[in-house]
Amino acid sequence: MLVRPRRRPTKGLTINGRLFLLVLAVAIPFSIFLAATALLQARQEREQVRQEMLSLARLTSARLDDHVGDIGQFLGVLAEVVTPESGGNAANDALLRGLASRRPAQINNVAVWSANGELTGSAEKQLRLTGLNVAQRSFFKQAVAGADLPVEAPILAASNGEQVAVFATAVRRQGRVVGVVTATARLRLLQALVLPAGGLPPGAVITVLDHDGVILARSLDPSRWIGKSLGAGFVASTVAADLVDSVRDGPSADGVSRIGGLTASRRVPWFVYVGIPNEIALAPMKRHLAQTFLAGLAMLLLGLAAAAVAGRRISAPLRQLSDDAARLEQGRFDHRSSVSQGGEIGQLASALNRMSDSLQERTALLEASRFQLQQITDNLPAMISYLDAQQRFLFANNVFKEWLGVEVDAFMGKSLVEFYGEAEYAIFREDIEACLGGRRMAYERDIQTLAGPRRVEVTLIPHRDADNNVVGLFALTLDVTASREATALRARIEERLSLALEGSGSALFDLDVKRSRIYQSAQAATMRGEPAREETTSLAVYMNRVHPDDRDWLTHCFEGALRGRTPTFDAEFRMATRALTWIWIRGLGRVVERDAQGMAIRLAGTGADITPRKAAEERLRYLAENDALTGLPNRALFDERLKRLLLSRVAPHRTSALMFLDIDYFKSVNDTFGHEAGDKLLVAFAAILKECVRPSDTVARLAGDEFTIILNDISGVSEATGVAQRIVERVRKLSGFSDPQGGGSGVSTSIGIAFRGPNDNDAAVLLRRADAALYQAKRNGRDSFVCDTPHADDAIEATSEEVTVEAADAEDAADGSGASEKARRDR
Repeated sequence: MLVRPRRRPTKGLTINGRLFLLVLAVAIPFSIFLAATALLQARQEREQVRQEMLSLARLTSARLDDHVGDIGQFLGVLAEVVTPESGGNAANDALLRGLASRRPAQINNVAVWSANGELTGSAEKQLRLTGLNVAQRSFFKQAVAGADLPVEAPILAASNGEQVAVFATAVRRQGRVVGVVTATARLRLLQALVLPAGGLPPGAVITVLDHDGVILARSLDPSRWIGKSLGAGFVASTVAADLVDSVRDGPSADGVSRIGGLTASRRVPWFVYVGIPNEIALAPMKRHLAQTFLAGLAMLLLGLAAAAVAGRRISAPLRQLSDDAARLEQGRFDHRSSVSQGGEIGQLASALNRMSDSLQERTALLEASRFQLQQITDNLPAMISYLDAQQRFLFANNVFKEWLGVEVDAFMGKSLVEFYGEAEYAIFREDIEACLGGRRMAYERDIQTLAGPRRVEVTLIPHRDADNNVVGLFALTLDVTASREATALRARIEERLSLALEGSGSALFDLDVKRSRIYQSAQAATMRGEPAREETTSLAVYMNRVHPDDRDWLTHCFEGALRGRTPTFDAEFRMATRALTWIWIRGLGRVVERDAQGMAIRLAGTGADITPRKAAEERLRYLAENDALTGLPNRALFDERLKRLLLSRVAPHRTSALMFLDIDYFKSVNDTFGHEAGDKLLVAFAAILKECVRPSDTVARLAGDEFTIILNDISGVSEATGVAQRIVERVRKLSGFSDPQGGGSGVSTSIGIAFRGPNDNDAAVLLRRADAALYQAKRNGRDSFVCDTPHADDAIEATSEEVTVEAADAEDAADGSGASEKARRDR
């Protein structure tokens, strides 16, 4: 049964509210734009005032520089005509008084000073009476030092105590300074220079300062401010930055906040400041800013009024449409809208009615689909349910009734806690919450059914909406009681099998082909010398334990069984142990599971430790191919290697040789000293042969005291004869065996050498040629070697040192037919 969850109506803005927000959305950015424009214009107007003040400061500074230039020019001319020495006082006074009408108007006195600062001429008689000496004054020192037009201000005049500025120029005669001429200007006269012709706005000020910030002239209240210091900081930033001009905003000396410009004089170390009060300068800007905000507010109010009117006209049919949509949301799909207005609203009403028709039709189809879903799920052998985010049942199939005896209608809309109870719900609560958190969950638990206790497997799947939010979950509950019982039974059977295999010393393995993982019972670890434990590892880890030489073979055997090329898996291979040794394992198994396409997915079998058997086989193989007494290859292995040599290709300018050797009078040694001594002699002889050849050569014992040596890949006859010579010499040094014929106290050997020709491929022929050469060595007296070559010009020749030919023992003729050749050679 499926229960449709009820949706709560959502609250939102009305049509009027949305129109109001629309007007605000347009009006606010527009108002911000107007405000930003006004502020930008205000900033520009402020900057314009700054530049106007700076221009006025520059103009004032230029006028000041013109007057200073006139003073400098006058002093320069005067310096050429005065007599600064003490004897020229009267002449200087007369000259200076005569120039009174022609000097610049701003100069109120002119004086001449000697090189030591004494007055030697003055236009004012009062100055003469003071007895003034200016040697320590700054203007005097700077002039004597060569400054262009030094000035010092403010200075109190010695004659009348008035504040003045003193300009100085050095008097030079014949390249040296002989005196100084000065011009004194009253600071109050500078007021006329700093005031523009048209006057200044109210509160505006023009100030002349020196580099220490001392006021020299001021347009407002000069008597109060001339001579006062504003501090060096007032002009410090301009001086420090080496600037000519700068703008300054902020309070002036009188506390009035002004916008001003500051510029430096080009002729003297003075600065001119021009400032205008902020209120006067920014009054037009404030008016414009107020006008802008008032205009924006008026436009905003007009827009709101228009929105209210439009809202009333639009909202009525839209509210009706909203009510129609609410009825559809409640499931009343037979309701139709009565709005008949034209335009977009009319189209919306028509669309709403068409949607009602479609929903009514789809609802009918959905109800049919729900019925079919209920029919299908009721016939599935599992409990199927759907819960919302509040863990309430919204759907459940009829299996709940079959298993639990509860009618589905009885718990629809109830929560899991209400259905199962607190105690049982606590068992799976964390899984439910994890699923509602977005995770797919699966767990098993025991439930009590009408048929008794059962083991069930529960799968929880989160249900997400279009925005990927979890809005509920699907629950599938399967009865896995029979499956778990079968699994337990299989585990018991496998345990018994494992115990049986461990008793037999074999280990169980199970290869999961798809996952490429292999299980091994505890006996596998025991065989490797590790603690007994089961393990499941990747096939790659398993193969890494296999001997590198056996991995390809083991892979071939696995693939043969998996692909059906062989009915069973059967492989022998070496496996690494914990002690870093190798043990031999025999693996037997077969494919025990295939998929629908017939591909093998599991291969199971056993592995047994066959190391002892392998060791026995290796010992048997060794005994079959090697002489038991000397350890040398026997006749069978010798024949195989000789045939292999003759089948191989001979490299250019290289050859091979076969040596046939025996011990001279060996039978007599056996008869005289016994077979034990004879065996010791054979072992010692074999050791000498192995020491005299290369590891790639083959030394073999054919029978009795008959030995052969295969010299492979040698340069020619000399290399073979060198080996033979070393053997002959080493055998002579064997001690403890007397010559049976009484000719010496040592042992000797005879050697026959046959070389392989370009077309030699018959082992028997090569061996007969070597035996013939050995026979010739015997005839030559033993204790020597003879070479036989397949070419006519390399006929058998003795290459050893000459030895005395001794008669062969007649008793050797009595040997059986198997030793006829041996007897013939020994004779």
